[in-house]
Amino acid sequence: CQIRRLAVTILGRLSYKNPAVVMPSQLEVLQQLVSEFGNCPDLPYVCGWYLNTFPIEFSGSSTSQDASRLLASLIRSSNTLIRPYCAPLLASLEVKLNDSNPRVRSYVLSTIGELARASGRDIFPHIELIMNYIIGTLNDQVSIRKRQTAIRCLGQLARATGTSLFSLSLSPSLSLSLSLSLS
Repeated sequence: CQIRRLAVTILGRLSYKNPAVVMPSQLEVLQQLVSEFGNCPDLPYVCGWYLNTFPIEFSGSSTSQDASRLLASLIRSSNTLIRPYCAPLLASLEVKLNDSNPRVRSYVLSTIGELARASGRDIFPHIELIMNYIIGTLNDQVSIRKRQTAIRCLGQLARATGTSLFSLSLSPSLSLSLSLSLS
């Protein structure tokens, strides 16, 4: 998975230098990674003419956990070129927030934070659902790593949308959850 993550990162970095050549490959990888999450009906329509242009095999990423980590690497390395696909990606990721595996949920939350960084205010219509999940994760006292991921995602959401004070007024329990998590 480490080699695939580095390959996806390099693909994202190259997209700034020559987007006309790299973008079809990048969209193919994006479509393959999103297909790991299951149902995302909008993405093939958005980038349908690019599909199967450059076959890149990611058959080894059979788990949602690996797909989420690779997707976060792709978003982090090419955030401006991924911006038009944020809405379908977020719809696909929101489904995985209720996954039974806690590691998958943690990686998906981290990916949503990276997507918030890339999309800016485009993520604002989905902020209430994400905030509810973040607050639930902050109240969960089982895993410190999950709470750290939730705090990092909250910071990325606040930075991307510019709503740090709105976040506290959105949910009165957020300040209590934050103070309990940080203490």
